[in-house]
Amino acid sequence: MLKLKALTATSIQGALHFSHRLMILLTVLPVVLISLFYFISMNQYRNIIKNVNNADEIRSSAPAEINNALWYQVAGKATDEQNPIAVITMYAEKLTELKAAASTTELRQTAVVASRILETVEHYAWRIDSNINNNLPVEENEKVLEEIYEVNELLEDTLGEYVASEINVAAQKNNYMSTVIIVLVILELLLVFALLIFIRSFQRYLDRTIQEPITNFSQMTAEISQGNWQARVDHVHVTELDSLGNNLNQMANQIERLFDENTQKQKSLALSEMKVLQAQITPHFIYNTLDAIVSLAQQGDNQRVEEITYALSNFFKITLNKGNEWTTVSTEMKHVKSYLDILKTRYGPILSYEITVDPSLNQEVILKMILQPLVENAVYHGIKKSRKRGLVEILAGRKDQQLFFTVTDNGTGMTEADLAKVKENLEKVITDEDFSNQLHGYGLYNVYRRLKLYFADEAELLIESHYDMGTSVTIILPEKGEKND
Repeated sequence: MLKLKALTATSIQGALHFSHRLMILLTVLPVVLISLFYFISMNQYRNIIKNVNNADEIRSSAPAEINNALWYQVAGKATDEQNPIAVITMYAEKLTELKAAASTTELRQTAVVASRILETVEHYAWRIDSNINNNLPVEENEKVLEEIYEVNELLEDTLGEYVASEINVAAQKNNYMSTVIIVLVILELLLVFALLIFIRSFQRYLDRTIQEPITNFSQMTAEISQGNWQARVDHVHVTELDSLGNNLNQMANQIERLFDENTQKQKSLALSEMKVLQAQITPHFIYNTLDAIVSLAQQGDNQRVEEITYALSNFFKITLNKGNEWTTVSTEMKHVKSYLDILKTRYGPILSYEITVDPSLNQEVILKMILQPLVENAVYHGIKKSRKRGLVEILAGRKDQQLFFTVTDNGTGMTEADLAKVKENLEKVITDEDFSNQLHGYGLYNVYRRLKLYFADEAELLIESHYDMGTSVTIILPEKGEKND
């Protein structure tokens, strides 16, 4: 795996800049290297070709020109342009340039040998000039001229070796260039491979440091939208995303705080509504109950007076519950029984009730006053309007780790339209803080609102009703646990 600085970058911008620079480098570097090698090699190759041309020019022209100039000198026909010394000096300068431009030490030595041979020719030329000045016979100069011809042949052979050596160097240079080009092509392929590995590694880096945090952000916002106010994202080692994550966490903290504040306000409102409900029970209920007690006392039914007085006392004691919002199932059932006993005293034989409770539920903790309003609705909106004998059945049990409480009456019931309206109103009261417009079944809506406030979707309130047959209301609650006395 290619380890690069970009993979540990703490900034998206820094990582992208680094990756761009690296890709540009990997793209441009081979081009620069190949271009540089090409210009250097071509310059060297041109110098070799130039040396070959210069050496071949000297080899092909120097002996002939020198021989002609010397022959004209011996024949006494020499001119300034055909001065042997001038011709030899000109080619000596060319050999000096050739020696300086030689591509190898061996070629430089060959050029030196050629220069020394030319110096020998120059020595013979001065000898001929001396013979002429001393009026020696022509035969002497002709002998010297023959020796010069032989020396020029040696010069020609030496320059031929130089040309052959330079051509050999050119061939070697060509082979070297071919080899280097192959190496550069391989290097280019390796760089392309390295670039592909880097791109793959950088893609993984983006997935790990960018895509994963963004996915986590999306999951966090989805959880918050579903009501999980504790959802948070972890610290991200990328500057831009870390700032976004911190802002999301701060937003979640503010939402959670506002939700908690709103929940407390809703609980306070629910408590106030429950107190209003209690206050609504008190006046007429007390008056009617006291009238019943007076009537029983006038009849001399002291036993019934004692029972109803005890039931009334017990009812209000449990209603107040020392200000606690929670109570046990057994206490709630005593509360309902006291209420029904009082109503039964008033309504006489037209009202009867049955209470069935799973004994294992007695110490389970539930919200107080969630059953009495349902019983009140059953009596006042069901049985009271019916001309037949009324029966209220209360059932409490446990199923699938949930508690259920059912209040059933055999009263007038509701039509499908009325039942649909009640269910519609139940959903509206979750966001409607004004209960004053709910003229019927206020207690039912209060119970439903409190259940949703404290248990959210874990609590349910189900209503079944058939006209002229009766109504059944079921509350389903999660197990909160038993009360420790």
